[in-house]
Amino acid sequence: MVAPPGWPYASWLDLDVLREAEVAHQLPPTSPLLQECLAFNESFLHGSSLFERPAGFARIQVGLTESGWMGARSRRTIPPFGYAIAIDAGAWLQIHLALSRLLAHPDVLPHIAVQGLPPLLKRLALPFITISSDGNPSNVDLFGGDRRAPDPPPDHKRSSCHRQLIFYAMQFLFLHEVAHIVCGHIEYRVARAAELARRIPEERRILAEEFKALEHIADQRATRFGILLAAAGALQGETGNAQEHQLLQQLELWGFAAGIVFLLTECFDYVGAFTSNHPAAEERRLFLRATALATPIPLIGIDTAHGVSMIDRGVQHAEAAWESLGWKCRPVGEIDLDNRISLIEHLEGEIAPPVDMAPSEQSNQGLKRTPDGAA
Repeated sequence: MVAPPGWPYASWLDLDVLREAEVAHQLPPTSPLLQECLAFNESFLHGSSLFERPAGFARIQVGLTESGWMGARSRRTIPPFGYAIAIDAGAWLQIHLALSRLLAHPDVLPHIAVQGLPPLLKRLALPFITISSDGNPSNVDLFGGDRRAPDPPPDHKRSSCHRQLIFYAMQFLFLHEVAHIVCGHIEYRVARAAELARRIPEERRILAEEFKALEHIADQRATRFGILLAAAGALQGETGNAQEHQLLQQLELWGFAAGIVFLLTECFDYVGAFTSNHPAAEERRLFLRATALATPIPLIGIDTAHGVSMIDRGVQHAEAAWESLGWKCRPVGEIDLDNRISLIEHLEGEIAPPVDMAPSEQSNQGLKRTPDGAA
């Protein structure tokens, strides 16, 4: 499969080629997981009947780049008739490298294990993938310690959790970019970036604050999508209290995965790759909770505050897990919560979404329901 017409990025990863290389070189099979993630992305944009899609979703392309970075981005296609979301092929690997170490700690998500795990006997480093000057992937070991991952515990609940968290983290990266598109951030950032080069330092600082606010908005919208998807998953074959318990557990895991994405994004600062426009992980958690609580989210019998608190709990558990391995977080000074929320509200009112990306009334009501009650 080749890149679709108008794909605006330098590379396109063909999973068929990757699969053939894995077989030829007897490499561990990564293509099935990437295929599963891409299948979800395509289904979310063009396939499943979970919600009424904006017509503009038909103009969104999604694919993988060959980059070893951990990241995702969105921009207009060439010519600009649509949008393209690119997820770096290295994203899942970076998430795996972090989770394989975090989940080896017995105090991390201890309730998701058949039996207690043994204590860690050594300090663990975090291998972080970077791109060398010649364009090839390399890595640095962050935070000190042994770069080798512990042997995975023979625990089917733990291994299933590991895979689910990778999938949720990849899902969050994708939904965050969908949110930038549907909220009109692509056009806004292009226009404001053109002004940025001509501004004095103080005005550039203001624009940087705006860009951070856009990240908070995308986090909130991505989380809204995630809640609906988690609710749909919890509805399959579950009723009553079992359904509620399953939904709350999935929301906590979804929050944990989002928290890991927040923390890994900070790591670009430590390797000097570039200066990120993203707020610190702790800021993203605080504003995610504040803005999500201000926006009603249908949760099938669970109130908004309870659902959001489970996601917040998951993000906090990710931060605690990170620190339990001695890994550092970006320090956050005093945060003016009121001013930042005011800026978020101002931008949400000022930036118009693309006409065909505005949600319909039906999509605002949450999950679509079939006559037999299935999602």
